[in-house]
Amino acid sequence: VWRQTIEQSAGIGFRMFRALSGNTFRPAKICFAHERPASLEVHHRVLGTAIEFSQECNAIVCRGRDLDMPIPAADPTLNREVKRWLEMQLANVRDEPAQRARQIVRMLLPSGLCSVDQVAQHLGMHRRTLNRHLAADGESVTTIINAVRAELAEEYLANSKRRLYEVAELLGFSSAGDFSRWFRGQFGKTPSDWGAQYRESRAAARPVPHK
Repeated sequence: VWRQTIEQSAGIGFRMFRALSGNTFRPAKICFAHERPASLEVHHRVLGTAIEFSQECNAIVCRGRDLDMPIPAADPTLNREVKRWLEMQLANVRDEPAQRARQIVRMLLPSGLCSVDQVAQHLGMHRRTLNRHLAADGESVTTIINAVRAELAEEYLANSKRRLYEVAELLGFSSAGDFSRWFRGQFGKTPSDWGAQYRESRAAARPVPHK
């Protein structure tokens, strides 16, 4: 599901940039962290041909001159209203400890130093204060770490080019064995079994070419 979501988001972003630029925007390239699919027909039709897979991150890479392009249909009044709305949204995010904690956890996991104390320190609050805020939302640092790890584990394992020890390190585990035990507890199967099942489901979903 995450793969389709990422590609859909890229498509929406690409079309938005095209619309804002009067259909003149051309990205330097579009990067996806997941593997190249069997067919790129839809990708090329929607996103163009400058697409790279198995990259370090998902991104629409823009040229500097494209970012400085004027927007032909710019509306100053609407711009002010949108800015005001965005400021309100950012204020809400800043006031959501759980959302802020998730962002910090994603940043800290690869360091192997993701703990209650570290998350609280990065948020500028005492651990008891953080725990109290999270408990009000039915969360804890532990549940957030597990949720973020589960999400990232699926993303990393779907890219079969990543070795198990690499995934373990990215998720903050000291060894591949520790990661495998955690993964089995979360998903009820080993990382290898999950990866094999994922690839089988992807293969089954591919359209059969007409002869």
